[in-house]
Amino acid sequence: SGGQTMLDKRIDLQNAGLYLMQNSYGLPEDALINIKKGFCLLMANKTNESLKALDGSLAIQPSVAGSLLKALV
Repeated sequence: SGGQTMLDKRIDLQNAGLYLMQNSYGLPEDALINIKKGFCLLMANKTNESLKALDGSLAIQPSVAGSLLKALV
């Protein structure tokens, strides 16, 4: 099959987490809180809630970190 496996998704999420730790500083606190919340919800496989948090972050401040996570949902 050509689809993404659960292991592939976990690797993508781990890489996104590393990127967030290295590059999310400097964002407004409210945007960063929503990005962290979105990441945690994504790790818990709560995609709808994750999207809401990430959309909230992107509404406050557009960022590569928020867009990256949203692409993984």
